[in-house]
Amino acid sequence: MINKHQRKRQFIAWLLQHYRHANPTVNYFLEFLMVQPDYIQYVEFSDQVEYASHGVYISYVEQTAVPFRYYKEGKSYSSCEQAFHDLRLNAQGAQPVTFYIELNIPDYIATLYRYDLFTQPDYLPEDSAFLDQLEMGLTQVTRQVRRKQLKEQVDLALDQGAFDIVNQLLNQLEELEGHDQDY
Repeated sequence: MINKHQRKRQFIAWLLQHYRHANPTVNYFLEFLMVQPDYIQYVEFSDQVEYASHGVYISYVEQTAVPFRYYKEGKSYSSCEQAFHDLRLNAQGAQPVTFYIELNIPDYIATLYRYDLFTQPDYLPEDSAFLDQLEMGLTQVTRQVRRKQLKEQVDLALDQGAFDIVNQLLNQLEELEGHDQDY
């Protein structure tokens, strides 16, 4: 059974066999990762790396506006040499960080899954405004459903002449509508 680091090396070998980047430094960077066992452990393959603290985006699409991009702590660099330098320093540091690599090739995610290498990004920013709106919407829908249920139960209790139950249900309905005014 091959381990994850060996699968990473196999994937990079496959990549270099099928794609060559116009910038030779990018190819050298990937070859370096493939042959240096001390560095491959700090690399993961993912997507949306622009949000990672250390992300490397490599495009193999010809005539693209962004053939290479290195993202470091919110800043963006077009130099592969910068990423290469930081990766080598990272491995020697006291607290090494993970470098996330995203490739622009056909069937990228499917290929990563074939090699069992896709890393689900945990660095994506949460859209807190969207989540707040969603939560408010769900709360409102839940209250509407509960209000409808209570009204149906009141109608049923009235039909049965169960006035004590009607009073309890009306109190619940009144309390629910009081909460609605808070929103």
